[in-house]
Amino acid sequence: MAALYEGYTLCGLVPEQNLSNSGVRGIEQERDSDHVVVTDSTRSVTMYKVSDQKPLGRWTVKQGQSLTCPAVFNPKTKEYVAVSDNQVIRIWKEEDVLLDKTFKATVSSDIWRVHCAHGGDPVVLFQRGAVRLLDSLLSAPQQPIEEILAQEEAIRSTLQAGKEMAGKIYGQLWCYSNKLFIPHGKTLSVIPFVCPKSSLASALGKLKQAKTAPIEAVQKEVEGLLSRSDIQDLQPCVGQLVSILVSRSLADPSFYIPSTLAQLVHTQCLCHSACPDLVLLALEKKDYFLCQLCLQFFPDIPEAVTCACLKAFISLEPDSISFVEALISRERAQVSFQNGYGTTTCEDRSDDPSEGGGIIKEKEKTSAPSEQICPVGLHKAVLLNEVLQTAYSETFLLPHLKDLSSQHVVLFLQYLQFLYLKYSQDDFPQMHGLRSPSLTQIMDWVCLVLDAHFTMLVMIPEAKGLLLNLHSFVKSQVRLVSELGKIEGSLQELKNMKVKKEVGQYSVEIIELF
Repeated sequence: MAALYEGYTLCGLVPEQNLSNSGVRGIEQERDSDHVVVTDSTRSVTMYKVSDQKPLGRWTVKQGQSLTCPAVFNPKTKEYVAVSDNQVIRIWKEEDVLLDKTFKATVSSDIWRVHCAHGGDPVVLFQRGAVRLLDSLLSAPQQPIEEILAQEEAIRSTLQAGKEMAGKIYGQLWCYSNKLFIPHGKTLSVIPFVCPKSSLASALGKLKQAKTAPIEAVQKEVEGLLSRSDIQDLQPCVGQLVSILVSRSLADPSFYIPSTLAQLVHTQCLCHSACPDLVLLALEKKDYFLCQLCLQFFPDIPEAVTCACLKAFISLEPDSISFVEALISRERAQVSFQNGYGTTTCEDRSDDPSEGGGIIKEKEKTSAPSEQICPVGLHKAVLLNEVLQTAYSETFLLPHLKDLSSQHVVLFLQYLQFLYLKYSQDDFPQMHGLRSPSLTQIMDWVCLVLDAHFTMLVMIPEAKGLLLNLHSFVKSQVRLVSELGKIEGSLQELKNMKVKKEVGQYSVEIIELF
């Protein structure tokens, strides 16, 4: 018989909003019984000393990524092992500060769990049942992974029904022989049920035909899959289907179904690691609408792919974008406001940096802000805005930014300058939830591009006016921060003042700040 002792709090938790998840993905023992590694259900791994209730280390993946299995500690190498976005293995040591700068490798199949028994080597268990030693897997990360569990095996049986029960419903129930045994209040009830078996193969219908079937047949099968109410439960199916379609499109130039691929991306059941060739295929086919969707919905796009999209978008000639009809099918004003500028300020033009591209002369500084002209066409700006909002790591992004030509660098900086000026206007449309980059994102990209190409920009004459304007922007920001610093104490006093609850309909108050 167990004996329970007085407990204590190790750490606070942030449960999910619907209270269905505690916010903890897993807890694993670390170097000894007094140290544990806690992985939350989003992006962080924390190492605690239990007896002191203190965190000794914390590591976080970048925004847009997520940890998909609990981190484990390898006592032999003194390293931590975790998996992000199902297929990215990350390894780091306690002294590492930034997780993005540590070792990572992408494997070819989704990982279910990493196990590290005391005194043993780490073992990787894949979702379809295959097992690999970690060292063996890392020697060839893209090695094929067999499927131990057969495609026809019935898995993921789901009971989708509801029944009101009297009294308190507890956190546990049992299931035997198609009967649910549910304790509620002071009663244990038995509820028979029927749940038809389903499997990955039946959910996809005739998925194997996607490798050889004509386009019409494939589209019909995909429409049937998308019509299912449990589409979110079929995430592995969607990823497998897209991989098949992409592979066939790369092998057969005559086979390409952009509308079907766009529908599958819209399900938000995909990520880049599940179909790493999709964005590159879209760029090859010049399907910029699909590129836009991938940038918007994929949280784990590598920096090399982000820069490939940037280079392709900035190189586009006016009116050469294949998805113009898709973008302007809605009202033109709605499209423009969703991307951070009005339709009257971002018109199609030659995209020639030598023409000024929004560079402001001294005499023009007094002109109305609404006269600023977007240096790129409206449809190109829509694409560039998606790039600006993509998650990235500066360390991995900078080397790829250096591949841009001087003409494209100047044009891109002119567009960033245009966005900055629009943010400086009081009438700039900033509505919650719309697809427009934030001021912080704009300034971060300005700094990144300047860091990657500063020497070149100083030497070319056409960038002189642009650099002067950017210098004035930085100078004005420094001046603003300096002035705000002077009144910081006063603002803090106002914040800390206790507001009188009972105030009449009319009152006059004197507030002394100093």
